[in-house]
Amino acid sequence: LQARVAALERSLEEERERCRAERQRRKELHNTVVELRGNIRVHCRLRPVLPFDHIQSSTSGSRPASSEEVVSAISDDTVMVNCIKTGVPVHNKIFEFERVHGPEDSQDAVFEEVKPLLTSLLDG
Repeated sequence: LQARVAALERSLEEERERCRAERQRRKELHNTVVELRGNIRVHCRLRPVLPFDHIQSSTSGSRPASSEEVVSAISDDTVMVNCIKTGVPVHNKIFEFERVHGPEDSQDAVFEEVKPLLTSLLDG
């Protein structure tokens, strides 16, 4: 029985060492992928319009504009912002990001997209 316990303990220690080595290898490979893609990436999340957004915009005293009129996702990496000021013509500004998540994207979808970034952050 003692011989069996000793064999199992050796086996357990070998598996722990293998696990540490694989974890280190995964970290190195992941860091390589992050470096190849670029270390700094910016994602943009356009949240859905909420019921209180319409209330705030109608009581603000200026031209009522919902979020839908002000910002929109042109593509999966570009956002257009309508700059609206009283007495000034509407001026559109375009911003590019690594990824734009529209109001229709769920929180789960956004998380799945940024999960590799979080893994890299937590691995250090």
